[in-house]
Amino acid sequence: MVPQAAWEAGQPGSHSNFQSARVSMGEEEPASCATTSVPVMVMLPLDTVNADGVFRYASSKWFLPAIRQLAATGIHGVAVDVWWGAVERSPRRYDWSGYRQLFSAIKPLGLKFQVVMSFHACGGNVGDNALVPLPPWVHKVGDSDPDIFFTDRPRESSPGQRNREYISWFAETEPGLLRGRSVMECYIDFMRAFRDEFMGELGSLIEEVVVGSGPCGELRYPAYPETNGWRFPGIGEFQCYDRRALASLARAAGAAGHPEWGNSGPSNAGSYNSHPEETGFFQTWNGGWQSPQGEFFLGWYSDALLEHGERMLTAVTSVFNSPGSSSSGDPSPRSSDTMVGSPHTSVGVGGTVSPAPSSSPNPRTRGRGPPSQNPGGGPVATWQGGRDGAGGPPYQLPPLRGCTFLRLTRELMAPSYQEHWVRFMAQMKVNGGPARTQTQTKL
Repeated sequence: MVPQAAWEAGQPGSHSNFQSARVSMGEEEPASCATTSVPVMVMLPLDTVNADGVFRYASSKWFLPAIRQLAATGIHGVAVDVWWGAVERSPRRYDWSGYRQLFSAIKPLGLKFQVVMSFHACGGNVGDNALVPLPPWVHKVGDSDPDIFFTDRPRESSPGQRNREYISWFAETEPGLLRGRSVMECYIDFMRAFRDEFMGELGSLIEEVVVGSGPCGELRYPAYPETNGWRFPGIGEFQCYDRRALASLARAAGAAGHPEWGNSGPSNAGSYNSHPEETGFFQTWNGGWQSPQGEFFLGWYSDALLEHGERMLTAVTSVFNSPGSSSSGDPSPRSSDTMVGSPHTSVGVGGTVSPAPSSSPNPRTRGRGPPSQNPGGGPVATWQGGRDGAGGPPYQLPPLRGCTFLRLTRELMAPSYQEHWVRFMAQMKVNGGPARTQTQTKL
């Protein structure tokens, strides 16, 4: 493996560790395959296609030479964010020109693409060096109805801070919310438009589709945004104070026979930069999380997250894994051959759990446990953000099915890093096995 000194430290909330649903285009590798090589993808810069939908590196003197150099070391392909905010800048008008130019530039190199359907905003989190907001027309809806966004607990002089990184899943099924469509309908329309635009490349140039499911593409709440004052390793805050979330909580409390539990989230859960033992709710002994009301609240909060994940998985399946799913009415020749993966979790270097904010029984920060704790089955795809600063109990990773490496930078191409990179690629050619999962790592 690459020496520890070569790994750049990562923190939760960056675009270097995210959870998503996966759709692999074409046929899966047979379980009996004896190859031991682990295919490596390299994630492209966040602003490869910028907020204006422009392929930013079209005339760059280092971008394509760098990819050629990486191709010569044996990478399988590259990965790129497909930004909702960059493509659908007006409702139902999709500008794919930047991505078509990118695909045309990379295709002659013989590399494959992993594309990430990114319905979140970029900017304001650890490691974000680009700014790609949600579509401007979505922000206009939010100006008149700010409760479409996640909201933290009310302060004395404020009803709560809104987070405009991702639309609240408590709002995503409401009919007509976004200019006549629900949020989920907008997501599905976007994926259909991508599928129809690049139908000829699916299963060949575009080998895998990854669907982001929350802030930073992760299946989680936006519980620790730096823009709201959070700093590592604070525990973050519950994001359940928009009116739709509170209405959902009230309904669940009534159904549980305790309507008095439906008025608010925990009042003793601390603030963004608290530590667990400083709070009445998260403290280890006799913490509120262990009470009947605490267990009810955490169950409701986590269930809402998982229900959103299921909706996203159903949506991507309906677009890329349904025979005859082309909006033109023609059956898709590849859609019935796709494989849909399950939401997955980041892991740390050396086989330890990647650091979340201060260790606690805190569903504000995590949606799933490590692969060994995920009973859902299916391929596990893990995306890594760097050195694990929190320690924790190690567990053995399954053999790797693939690796997505974060990310292409000028620094990565420096001679001092390339020595480590060549060694890393050599290791990936001798590791793995017939039953492989997928991991994402970062220099």
